[in-house]
Amino acid sequence: MKIFLVLTLALFADFAMGDIDMCFMENQTRINKLRTFVNHYPENNHIYFGVKACPEDALEIAAVFGNYYGIYFGMPELKTVRMVTDVVRINKYKSGNSDTLWSSEQALLDCNEMKYFWMKWSEGELAIGQGLELGSRTLYTINDADVRPELYASHVHVVYRGTAEFENQCDYVASSEDTKSRRSNEFHEDQIMLTGVQVLGGRVKHPCPPTPRETALSWNAIWQQCGRPATSPVVCINRRTRAKYRQAIKWRRNAALVEDLYNHIDERACERPICTHDAVMSPVDKAIAELFTRMIRTGTTPTPMLDSVVIPILKHTRKSLNYSKNYRGIA
Repeated sequence: MKIFLVLTLALFADFAMGDIDMCFMENQTRINKLRTFVNHYPENNHIYFGVKACPEDALEIAAVFGNYYGIYFGMPELKTVRMVTDVVRINKYKSGNSDTLWSSEQALLDCNEMKYFWMKWSEGELAIGQGLELGSRTLYTINDADVRPELYASHVHVVYRGTAEFENQCDYVASSEDTKSRRSNEFHEDQIMLTGVQVLGGRVKHPCPPTPRETALSWNAIWQQCGRPATSPVVCINRRTRAKYRQAIKWRRNAALVEDLYNHIDERACERPICTHDAVMSPVDKAIAELFTRMIRTGTTPTPMLDSVVIPILKHTRKSLNYSKNYRGIA
């Protein structure tokens, strides 16, 4: 009877857990680099995420509703006058200022085990908890009028110290017919994520990758909606996306110059030779010199020079001809 009761409770717990499949997202080793946390189901108004990091590391995962609401793991780098012993904190960031809403001295991370958490938001409320069962083991519930589902933009994460491995939800099976019907019937034309994907029928659609210009303009608009703060995670993303956009413009201009030099080498062969102090340089030699100088300075290569024909050369005649490692590729 006791065994049957234990099996029944285990089966009930398995059903209550739900069919939540978690997949590897990334292993973050760069410090102070703010990155977007991939959320495949933003229309569900909740998210599951996994974190594997040591308790002495420091990282944060935050939801963006114009303001930032994040859970911070680890000890802070700089300690104030009083001794700080909290290793988990839930913060709110507004106009560059942070406010700790909840804290705990209990370490929730493990160096060798993936720990799972969830966030759920509704009108004026954001709850954060542990595990893969929504609504259970709640750590703290934020009651704030600034939390509104229509303002949700994305989730972001940043590692301040150490390294961390992240997992996100890779698949979700609806546990009720209401959720299934909502997925199949709803279509939010205005629900376009910052990465350029659209939510259609409960699934994330990628019509085309966003251009650096579109990404930079999207984050600039969010920065303006936040009141143009001087110091906040939005400022970091806005500056980085703007720098990538400018870098892309510079790269395209340099690539066009290199392609133009490459295409006009044959035309310059008819020009007169150029006499220097050391030797007589033909127009073709000068054109080739200019081409490689431009390639080295800009870091670009003409498209025709990227094409090659790989010829397999046999290494040992006594070995099998069907063994792929017995061949050496020569371009």
